Amino acid sequence: MTFEPIGGGLSVAVDDVMRVQEDALLLARFAAPTAEDRACDLGTGNGIVPLLWCRREPPETLVGVEREASFCALFRAAVERHGLETVVTVCECDWNDENAMPKAGSMTLVTCNPPFFACDASRPSPDPLRDAMRREDNARALADLCRAAARLLSEDGRFCLCHRPARLLDVIEALTSASLTVTKLQTVQSQDGARPHLLLIEAKRRGALAVLPTLITADKGAATAVYHRLYTK
Repeated sequence: MTFEPIGGGLSVAVDDVMRVQEDALLLARFAAPTAEDRACDLGTGNGIVPLLWCRREPPETLVGVEREASFCALFRAAVERHGLETVVTVCECDWNDENAMPKAGSMTLVTCNPPFFACDASRPSPDPLRDAMRREDNARALADLCRAAARLLSEDGRFCLCHRPARLLDVIEALTSASLTVTKLQTVQSQDGARPHLLLIEAKRRGALAVLPTLITADKGAATAVYHRLYTK
């Protein structure tokens, strides 16, 4: 385990499997919680999204949900390193476990950087943790995620997630089945004219769709460069 700085005097714990990824940085920026929000990040991994929000004034309530014990250990290490125990709650559970999850209707913002591949759409990784990060399973299908997010949301709450463009229809179908509708959509490209490699999506119980200008990252996958470009201006 090592600690990687993320600005604001904070750092995130990383290891050989769990690193700082561009997707999480973009999602944290896109969701942009206020100090009045009650926010929950599902499948939080090492807690990068909640920790990024702690760089400035954090949301009123801040919970990170993660089922993998080793990822939770990384998350807790960073929380303890910076004395954030009263600010951030680490919830070690599956997002389908309603008894262990935050109370229904208690969150104004839910976020997730989910596994991008469907159960049968890619070959399993020989490393179970790497596989959990990249591929859905029967307990973490996209439809289950959207139902879990909808259950947590207050009446006017927002669900923000990122996903691959090729799965946009799957995302819309899963959101619709959870009685949520897309209200913001932003594509992410590495260069002007390049094919989008990521979608940033906001969904609510009701609302009209707003398509935001394309975000150009310039260095696809270069997490540190993206971080400095997006967070230190």
